[in-house]
Amino acid sequence: MAQFDLEPKQYQKQALQALTEFLQAVRASVAEHGVLDEAALNTAFADTVAAFDPAIKSGAMRPKKYQNTYQQVPNVCLRIPTGGGKTLLGAHAIERCATHYLGTATPFVIWLVHSDAILRQTLGALNNPVHPYRQTLDALYAGRVKVCSMDNLAQVRAADFRNHAVVLVATVQTFRIHQDKQHLRTVYEYDEAYREHFSVVPESLAPLLLTVTAEDIKPNGPLLAADVGKVKHCVANLMRLLRPIVIVDESHNFYSDQTVRTLKDFWPQVIVELTATPKEKFSNVLFAVSALALKTEHMIKLPIVLANHAGGWQSAVDDALLTRQRLENLSVNELPDYIRPLILFQAEPVNKTATVEVLKQYLREEKNIPENQIAIQTSKEKGLGNLNLFDPQCPVLFVITVEALKEGWDCSFAYVLCSLQDVGSTQDAEQLLGRVLRMPYARERKEPDLNKAYAHIVSKHFDRTVEKLRDNLVQKLGFEKAMLGAAIAPHPPLPLFDDPAPDAADNSSQLRGLFTSDFLLSQAPMVSALPPEDAARVTVHASPDGVQVRVYGAITQAIRGELTRNTAPEQAPALEKAMALHNQMHMAQSAPSQTGEVFPPVPQLCLPLADGEARWEVVQPEVLQHLCKWTLPLHGIALNGYQPVDNTQAQAIDISRASQTLTIQHYNYQQLALNAVPSTATESDLIRYLDGVVQQEDLLPDVTLAYVGGVVRHLREARAFSLTALERDKVRLANAIIAQIADLRGRADQAQFTLSFDDMRNSATLDAPHRFCFAFSPTAYPARNVFEGAWTFGKHYYPVIHDLRWKTDAGKTTEEFDCARAIDEHPLVERWIRNIEKQEKFSFWLPLASGRFYPDFVAYLTNGRLLVVEYKGAQLHEPLKRDVGQLWEKTSGGTCIFLWAVKSDDGRDVRQQLAHCLGG
Repeated sequence: MAQFDLEPKQYQKQALQALTEFLQAVRASVAEHGVLDEAALNTAFADTVAAFDPAIKSGAMRPKKYQNTYQQVPNVCLRIPTGGGKTLLGAHAIERCATHYLGTATPFVIWLVHSDAILRQTLGALNNPVHPYRQTLDALYAGRVKVCSMDNLAQVRAADFRNHAVVLVATVQTFRIHQDKQHLRTVYEYDEAYREHFSVVPESLAPLLLTVTAEDIKPNGPLLAADVGKVKHCVANLMRLLRPIVIVDESHNFYSDQTVRTLKDFWPQVIVELTATPKEKFSNVLFAVSALALKTEHMIKLPIVLANHAGGWQSAVDDALLTRQRLENLSVNELPDYIRPLILFQAEPVNKTATVEVLKQYLREEKNIPENQIAIQTSKEKGLGNLNLFDPQCPVLFVITVEALKEGWDCSFAYVLCSLQDVGSTQDAEQLLGRVLRMPYARERKEPDLNKAYAHIVSKHFDRTVEKLRDNLVQKLGFEKAMLGAAIAPHPPLPLFDDPAPDAADNSSQLRGLFTSDFLLSQAPMVSALPPEDAARVTVHASPDGVQVRVYGAITQAIRGELTRNTAPEQAPALEKAMALHNQMHMAQSAPSQTGEVFPPVPQLCLPLADGEARWEVVQPEVLQHLCKWTLPLHGIALNGYQPVDNTQAQAIDISRASQTLTIQHYNYQQLALNAVPSTATESDLIRYLDGVVQQEDLLPDVTLAYVGGVVRHLREARAFSLTALERDKVRLANAIIAQIADLRGRADQAQFTLSFDDMRNSATLDAPHRFCFAFSPTAYPARNVFEGAWTFGKHYYPVIHDLRWKTDAGKTTEEFDCARAIDEHPLVERWIRNIEKQEKFSFWLPLASGRFYPDFVAYLTNGRLLVVEYKGAQLHEPLKRDVGQLWEKTSGGTCIFLWAVKSDDGRDVRQQLAHCLGG
């Protein structure tokens, strides 16, 4: 059986980096001002969002305002579509919050889920030592992890909280005492099992904790009348003392005032929401992952190949069986990855025709399917039980259900959905559709057809069904509207309405294969007024309800305007939506990347290696470090900007008795003089811990150990910090050392980059240049914030366009849109790509002294040359990027062109700049 990869995917790394930058900004504000207010949270949020969204960074768009729901508690949301690995992301988010905001190696975490089924699944995974989620936590905390539920929280000792990362998995219902009286005893009522946690209660907190009341005193119980008014030993008070990190899984299920009140009651220090479908009114979406990113990283199967069977349910079943068998035949080529493709059948309810019993009988008697290959999962029959569908010995190939499968059910072997219900009316379609999206082992399959999901449906109104499935992908599974065309592929391509009598145009070879849609208008458009190339793709037919217009291929601006002018005003919004979806489907079907066209390789900058061999390598940090033979200098041990602070982020906490509003004042904890108390840890213990955290792959362990030892001794001897102070602040100290090493490395890279700059050459002029080129993959384009404008681009290589905004908040077209349009419309441009920043595996980049430069656009021309464009608008000049781009062009032997485009260059607009550099 194949193993799962624990390394976070690129989009997960980006989401975690955004979280880290936000938390660091918040912490820096606290350190500077001593208080965390709404303005500081809003600034940190806006700056972080802008760092990962070029349109906001450039000023074309404004960031959403931070929703200060929890007052002085940072609260952000990471939007991850279904199948994107939210639980793994949550495990890493714990460490980011603990390290970069709380400064602790022993966090207490409440992991909130919305149902008992998900609680059992999450708890089981986090407690299983061989499960990837638990292995991730163990790797982050060196095995010092405790995971519990409310049932065994009392078994977690005070020493465990001091020495371990403790994760409590619970449902929010656990804490809603007025709804669940059973949990009143375990959350808010006195429990002697928690006595040890309250042996020392800070004097400032005691008045704010729940206290024993007369109602708590029970006959023969442990409490006496003398205990009234004392701090109550209960879970609620324990939460307040520990002030947890809160991970809210599937947070869209928690949007209510009641949930907010519940969470506030436990004084969380930071809240991280994970969901595919956040609501802007409630959530601060810090980073949004696109479904295309999941597809690029092979987390999900796309597209969903959708076939409608107007001939009846038997036809759908027959073709679903053939689809599964074909996939099974292909799966033998995937070894050693074992894959057994499954079908999920959605039968009709008992009062319909194709019921569970009828379907099973058809499979058994008409298709000769053995009994043991069928599992029935309904409200009455639980055939799945504890079956392990991943086990090669499991015979099940077909799962029959009527309604949605139980929460937490997940099997990536499910490839085919066959719904015998009217998908347009069932409420369970999107849940079942989500069951066939996950990719086995989260790796690309060798067989292209095993990278797709399949759906066979029975619907009288195929157009409505497609629209319903699209809506569900957005509303339930977290897909973006603009990528729906790439998500659902009707097969074979069918018109969205009943097929009228064909006319001569239908038989034209030029129209065959083009995506087709029919639109019902109130009056006939003037086809003759359209440009000839558009008019040839539009036909008009009389209809009892008006005029039916069929469009083949792209809906251009001219076609769009003519259709809009001839529809009733009340139908205009629906028409606009239908035309946008048509173009998305057309692009998904006809984009060059989807039709087998290969984008030419793009040469990169290379350097000769000074190792006695005539070898060249692509310029990147590892090569620069090799050339300068960098190692960690033992003289750079002074952490000049470092100052130990209390790692508990000491706070004065108060609550308004009238409003129950929690207020937090951050202050200097040194007044407790804890740093003067001798530590039980030794200097060697501290150095060993720091070395384990700081260790880096390209540095010898002895070098790192010696450097860390030098840092610690310098801090103690030259700056007179006590060992206790350093031990208490060891998480921040480790981060400071890592930052210092990165700074030393960066300086060496800068020096080597400057020294080597004139030796760099475009690989197009080298022998075997293909070895040093970047190749755009036809199937890997992890776009975010995809283009949703009305304009139709004709030459973009991929079906969608990454992070291109049509209009600004003021209603004007954005400068980068104008630049993209100029590229698209230039006669010498054959194909172009909107390059994706911070995606070194999937995008073209040029080297910088520190990091990489991702130009905005890459194009290949009709004369065989390549064009790279960086658009800067009115932003600050960045000479190094411009210099490296010009060097790439200069050393290409005339095969490459670099354009540094600006809004106005000596009076020339971007079109004129493009024409000038291309020679026409």
